[in-house]
Amino acid sequence: MLVHLPLVLRGQDRPSVRPTATATDAGVATPSVTPEATASATLQATGSVTPEATSSVTPQATGPAPSRPPVDECAEAAEEWLFCDDFESGGTWDGSVTDPPVIEHPGPSDADDNRVAQLRVPAGPGGMGLWKKLPERDRLYARWYVQWEPGHDISARHHGPGGLGADTAWYTGRSGIRPDGDEYFVSTLEPRTTAPYVLYAYTYYRGMYMDCADPNGRCWGDHFPCYASPRYCTRPEYLPTVEQAGVETGLWYCLEQMIDAGTPSADGGDTDGQLDFWIDGLEIGPWTDLWWRTVPTLKVNILWLFLYHHDDAHSAEGLLLDNVVVSESRIGCP
Repeated sequence: MLVHLPLVLRGQDRPSVRPTATATDAGVATPSVTPEATASATLQATGSVTPEATSSVTPQATGPAPSRPPVDECAEAAEEWLFCDDFESGGTWDGSVTDPPVIEHPGPSDADDNRVAQLRVPAGPGGMGLWKKLPERDRLYARWYVQWEPGHDISARHHGPGGLGADTAWYTGRSGIRPDGDEYFVSTLEPRTTAPYVLYAYTYYRGMYMDCADPNGRCWGDHFPCYASPRYCTRPEYLPTVEQAGVETGLWYCLEQMIDAGTPSADGGDTDGQLDFWIDGLEIGPWTDLWWRTVPTLKVNILWLFLYHHDDAHSAEGLLLDNVVVSESRIGCP
């Protein structure tokens, strides 16, 4: 299934939202829904059922053994780190929730005195998220630890945990419209909803093409890697090359992401943008020669971590987050 995830993020802390509807080329429309009052996003999803893509992947690969970061990692932040939150002090986010719900939990540090952020969505469609305005850079790295809580239904229609982006107009995730290259791009990591629950980067950017019948109304984010049918996965370089084990509930994963906005291009020629992500140190990309932007003023400047549910009925359990870092160089999983 090729699932489209428009993530609308507008305004400073609580942007305006409005119901809309979208349709896939299969003619299935799903209206968007307004999240709970504490969230700053309106999300909607449409999807087309397509056969799995066939691709050549390496034998089952795993990254290093899960790491244990220090509880107070941010107390010794590296010079190149632009943002760090280990949820021990709180209050470091710009929205949707500026002071995220924090609970005592051993977390990835497996420590009795550790605290983690907990993202849970009340019954009904809606979401909860954290976003951080970052110093603008052409290339940034993010790393965070995430656990899908025991009892969370990964197969349900939900999205998160998120990723990096660039936005000067609060268009992040605008539904069905290809970015012009001077206002925003965004790439969010999320699991597929069929087992094994492998991760991919759902990406809105100037060069997106996989499902783009009309760039001004029927154009949906690309998937990296692309697990859909050959109808969408038309470029071999974007097919899976590493076999993922898939994520499970109750386990901590160290996720890393990198976006390099590359050289601005007015017409898509000579593009050299990059995207990559890692799961517990296992590199899933990279994807190169991407057309992220048309102007040099559009730079990576936001991190958005979130959970969103589309349906009325969903599990109460959500996501746990810890040890979030954004840096000018790769952070790694200590």
